Amino acid sequence: MSEAKKKAARLAIVGLLLAACCAFVLMMTLRSFWPPAQPTIALPPPSSPASVVEPPAPPTDEFAKYYALPPGVFVAGVDPGTVPPDVRLGFYNQQNPTQARAIPAGPDAMSIRWRNHTPSVYSMSFGNDNVLPTVLTNMLDIYPAEISGDASLLTFHGDIVWQLGATPEQYISSLEKLILKNGAPAVHLAIQNVQEKAIVFSGKWVYKRVDAARMSTSGSFSILIYSNLPYVRGAGGASGTFRQLAGAIEDRLSDQMKKPVIFEAQMAPVRLSWFFNREDDPDDKLILDHVQEQTGLNWSVQTRAVRCLVISGG
Repeated sequence: MSEAKKKAARLAIVGLLLAACCAFVLMMTLRSFWPPAQPTIALPPPSSPASVVEPPAPPTDEFAKYYALPPGVFVAGVDPGTVPPDVRLGFYNQQNPTQARAIPAGPDAMSIRWRNHTPSVYSMSFGNDNVLPTVLTNMLDIYPAEISGDASLLTFHGDIVWQLGATPEQYISSLEKLILKNGAPAVHLAIQNVQEKAIVFSGKWVYKRVDAARMSTSGSFSILIYSNLPYVRGAGGASGTFRQLAGAIEDRLSDQMKKPVIFEAQMAPVRLSWFFNREDDPDDKLILDHVQEQTGLNWSVQTRAVRCLVISGG
């Protein structure tokens, strides 16, 4: 190629580069005058009247007349026999319409929780009119095996009303008065760390699912609390923390084996679910062995400092 042609080629390349630069500068200049594009937001379709779920109707003044907590009282008992049936059953129907259709006679006992001046049915019992042990768990995070002393004093036959957000000391003061009002001798309650025999699950979490019928929603860790298979539905279940799983296992053990259950798990999930197998006479050791198989955590009985509700006097 001659020297003249090479020079012409170089000039052509330089010209193209200059043209590209000019075009880029012009585009950026024009863009500064354009408003930024707005994202398209898809609005949800309007709800049809059939899809709107109405909240439960507020309680009537008549209900509050029987179930409101006096100032300074954080736990109280209500004898259902002193409440007009239409008031108690009316509230039960408002709060649990599906359950009310299944059992229109209503529960033997209810736990009524007040929150922000609004009551709700927190738990119900059918066939047992003493819900105080369940309320202790809700209020104080104390399970039955973590009661030191005469647990039979913690009995009230009827509905329990309690205020959410009180301190343990406020709950305990009201509980002492409730026990005294229930006809029992005066007692002193306190939360203390007590050296107790406990069932301790420890080690590294290694999950192994039981090959049983549907036990859980997809994607969650499910523990089947059982001694023997096959898995028979209908005994219930729940989801929550390891602390709540410990209470569920404890509840399943016989009186001879019942002890506080403690989990000391490494690399474990924060939440999980559990299900009970419907069994007539479950075996304590097999229950614990099967939890061990599903979690990879070894269980043993050890003496530990356990947070307990201590009952003295009476």
